[in-house]
Amino acid sequence: MTLSDQDKQRILEEEKERLKVRQQLQSEQSTKPLIPKKKIPKWLPIGCGGLFVLVIIIIIIAAISGGGNNSSNNPSTTLNAQVRYVGGLIYIGNNDDFSWTDVKCELNSGLISSGYTYSINTLEAHSNQSISLSQFTKSDGTRFDILSTKPLNIYIHANEGSFSGDFK
Repeated sequence: MTLSDQDKQRILEEEKERLKVRQQLQSEQSTKPLIPKKKIPKWLPIGCGGLFVLVIIIIIIAAISGGGNNSSNNPSTTLNAQVRYVGGLIYIGNNDDFSWTDVKCELNSGLISSGYTYSINTLEAHSNQSISLSQFTKSDGTRFDILSTKPLNIYIHANEGSFSGDFK
């Protein structure tokens, strides 16, 4: 297929027009940013160091406030508990004149990490309960191993109040 001189001239003019439009678009794009820049306040770019400090502050506040684990109706009440550790058993005594409900016992807990837990629905007033240490578990299912771990502290939380103590 051969093109006439008139067709060649028309194609040449179209190509010149396309080239002219491309050059205009390129010059417009180089002067205009694709995303308009917004002015960023000087305090906003805190960086990794600032973010790390912020996370640490949040963790400390959560630890001081109990980390949200305190669902007690009266968290300031100290339970009158007697706790003993003998062999592979923990003995918990309720010396109060009222029953404890939704009791959660926690062994070896820290400020940030939770320890081994065991739950009791109700512990009646002036009653005792013995719990095998192997019944205490972490949130991942790991059981307390009396051969490799020693009970250091206990935290008891019930709807009526809480108790904490250390083992000698």
